[in-house]
Amino acid sequence: MKLSRPKRIDGRVPVLSAADAINYIPDEATLCVLGAGGGILEATTLINALAEKYKNAHSPRNLSLISPTGLGDRADRGISPLAQEGLVKWALCGHWGQSPRISDLAEQNKIAAYNYPQGVLTQTLRASAAHQPGILSEIGIGTFVDPRQQGGKLNEVTTEDLIKLVEIDNKEYLYYKAIAPNIAFIRATTCDSEGYATFEDEVMYLDALVIAQAVHNNGGIVMMQVQKMVKKATLHPKAVRIPGYLVDIVVIDPDQTQLYGGAPVNRFISGDFVLDDSQQTALPLNQRKLVARRALFEMRKGAVGNVGVGIADGIGLVAREEGCADDFILTVETGPIGGITSQGIAFGANVNTRAILDMTSQFDFYHGGGLGDAANLLI
Repeated sequence: MKLSRPKRIDGRVPVLSAADAINYIPDEATLCVLGAGGGILEATTLINALAEKYKNAHSPRNLSLISPTGLGDRADRGISPLAQEGLVKWALCGHWGQSPRISDLAEQNKIAAYNYPQGVLTQTLRASAAHQPGILSEIGIGTFVDPRQQGGKLNEVTTEDLIKLVEIDNKEYLYYKAIAPNIAFIRATTCDSEGYATFEDEVMYLDALVIAQAVHNNGGIVMMQVQKMVKKATLHPKAVRIPGYLVDIVVIDPDQTQLYGGAPVNRFISGDFVLDDSQQTALPLNQRKLVARRALFEMRKGAVGNVGVGIADGIGLVAREEGCADDFILTVETGPIGGITSQGIAFGANVNTRAILDMTSQFDFYHGGGLGDAANLLI
């Protein structure tokens, strides 16, 4: 599919309204959307513009949708606005629960629907950027993504096999096909006039770079939403996470907020400020806290653990109360290392984070056994 795109003038990245940007998305495009729950790195302005255009003009049609991380509010935000019959025909997600309107289409057999493990999906996007056909992984063997079971298919109208069982040196692996996206919705905080982007107000990086590279290298259009634009070559090179040559269109939203419904930016969550222990709110004594406290007992001193969304999001707070938070390191799959995670839909928005990796690298560490004997606290 050959795509038309606005041209740069004197090296400047085209700056368009969201409505004008959406006009560059053709029928049958494969759209990859960055973002996590609670509005984290969500290009909301672009998503809403696409939903509005289809509502009014029934165009573009029959998109394929890729979403590595669950973005949304478990109701009407995230990619739920795209849940309009005829707009999306096919979806591949690493997490389906945050945008239930899309899940409804899958349950009603109105779209073809697949589920790759979240880490595998972001790794296949990296493979797509390198023009590799897919990845081999032990992740998923014996689960519903194993082709001997459902092969990651979520309903009756989903028939194409994307996952194969292979054997190499007498060992079983799953081969996950890499799907090449040709439209990207990504978000950053600031970009210069040539498209070089920084994430200073954001909670994390997710796989923004991987998505941008995958779309660019497959001849697609990278659309990036930012809060502001500055003069070219004025951003610190170590702060730049997206090089300008990957970006085709910039949409500026001066009202962009770090998370849904809050202040434009919380400097504790962005990592600029450290929250004193005395300022941290204790969890109420209830069943969730008791389960989180029991899970805490499984952590060993010096261990590296992974906490997942749900009751596990309280483990860091309980560890702080018990005075043992510095005995081990808790990580979140989306990239944060250390600190105490937010609870609810904005899970992963940590305070007092020690470091932040891109999501793809975090999953490389997990998949390679980096957690070792540490408790994998996915509750």
